[in-house]
Amino acid sequence: MSGFVRQFWPYLLVAAIIHVALAAFLVINLDRGVLVLPDEAPAEAIEATVVDEALVEAELERIQEEERARVREIEAQRVEAERLAEQRQQEEQRLQALQQQREREATQAEADRVRREREATERAAQAERERQAEAERRRQAELARQREAEAEAERKRKAEAEAAERERVAAQRQQQLAQYVRAITGKVEANWTKPDNWPAGTSCTVRVSQIPGGEVIEARVVHSCGDPFLNRSVENAVLRASPLPAPPDPSVFAREIEFVFKPGG
Repeated sequence: MSGFVRQFWPYLLVAAIIHVALAAFLVINLDRGVLVLPDEAPAEAIEATVVDEALVEAELERIQEEERARVREIEAQRVEAERLAEQRQQEEQRLQALQQQREREATQAEADRVRREREATERAAQAERERQAEAERRRQAELARQREAEAEAERKRKAEAEAAERERVAAQRQQQLAQYVRAITGKVEANWTKPDNWPAGTSCTVRVSQIPGGEVIEARVVHSCGDPFLNRSVENAVLRASPLPAPPDPSVFAREIEFVFKPGG
């Protein structure tokens, strides 16, 4: 409407002046009680004015209708623009949501990839630890086997050494015992008086009981010479040989000792 007023204000001003003049004329004539019609010229002017006012009003109505149409068009354009803006906004939101979804999926995919790589690395590390542990167990088992073999070899060596030592000690003891028995036999034979009827090659086994120092407690023939008289002669010889000779080693001494008496044997 402001644009309309600025465009047609001269016409409106003229129409307003004519209306004011006409109103003043009517008021003056009514006060006199006489209504005087103006000349032909004023009537034509009034008619022209009325015609012009009708034209103006028609033009004004047309302009107003156009203005209303433009307003409706602008409103429709505004509504359409808002609809399009809302549609664009919805599309942007949809695209943004889609982009966010894709970003979340990409982030999740990356997280899954990192997780799978980490799990693969952990599995590989675990497998390597198990492999090293198994290798260490095998190494320890091999070391234990070697130590056991070495210990077994050492035990065998010690057993063999101990057996050899026992054999050596036994042999040495046997030698010392033989030497001890020869000494006893020699002393007994030295104290023995050979009977006239002693057969050549005769022998007997004598058991002697003694105490430390060699003193004879008892002498008895356990395997006969073949004659009681001969047996007594040997037993008397053992008693006369007391104390018996000392052993070459104290460990050889025995309270009871047996020896074969075979004179000249």
